[in-house]
Amino acid sequence: MTKEHAVLAVCDARKGLLYDASFDDNGHLHLACMEQISSRWHNFHEHGRPDALGRGPSANAAQHFADTAQEPEEMDRRFARDLAAKFRDARVFSSLQPIVIFAAPRMLGALRHELSNDAGFMLRRGELTRLRPSELASHPLVRAVARTLFHTALIALPATPTSEETLP
Repeated sequence: MTKEHAVLAVCDARKGLLYDASFDDNGHLHLACMEQISSRWHNFHEHGRPDALGRGPSANAAQHFADTAQEPEEMDRRFARDLAAKFRDARVFSSLQPIVIFAAPRMLGALRHELSNDAGFMLRRGELTRLRPSELASHPLVRAVARTLFHTALIALPATPTSEETLP
């Protein structure tokens, strides 16, 4: 059987990870990290400011602090725009199947806005960025979505035995 590949992504407000997903002949999901994207907008307004001890580029200058009322939402929107560009680039690798993106609730709305006109993406709610690839591959939500992506490849895979089918 030829291996089918899909692209899965997980992201939150600080980083995004792209994974190459495939099932082996035994029905185990394997994930290989293709790319890690870090937010260049995290602590954006702290650049050029002195630290807590007063050391830094402008330690002796008058401090003019930026208005931070809208800052977290704006930084999320900027990072969502960066992630959307990376996800569009990854569509070349996953030409037939949609890219499934598991996004933290805080990023889900921003990504939904950025990817609203693209049909090649499936957005799912999930805070999964802290999981290692092996933990992510065994996560029930990820396995369920991967099984729907690979439904044609799974016809030939053995089913998981129930307790009645196992030997005593």
